[in-house]
Amino acid sequence: CIAAGGLGFYKLFVEKCFLQGVNEETTGQWLSLDDYSSATVDALAPVAKDVLNSINTNMRADLHRFCEVYYGESFAKCSAVGLDELGFQLKLSTAADPKNSERRRISFASPQRSQGR
Repeated sequence: CIAAGGLGFYKLFVEKCFLQGVNEETTGQWLSLDDYSSATVDALAPVAKDVLNSINTNMRADLHRFCEVYYGESFAKCSAVGLDELGFQLKLSTAADPKNSERRRISFASPQRSQGR
């Protein structure tokens, strides 16, 4: 803050933090100070966009087949829309109702703590 007569500084103390959802299907939530200060960065966040783009362009047919085998049903559309250290978020439209989509999650066996292969 620049105040009359010079530069002033303020120290803020966080009591709680509002975590906003990242898309139209998620809502925000209040986090306690303990939850906020103990949070860690998702190891896959820096590469998530590139990984999702690669899956949805270079591996579209593989993803589609995987979804059909994994879920045991036919899909008109299948795309990966989210990736974090716990798994993938998929957007699927069934062949029976291709205009309506739903989101499903495929979890990793354990949290991914690095970008290693």
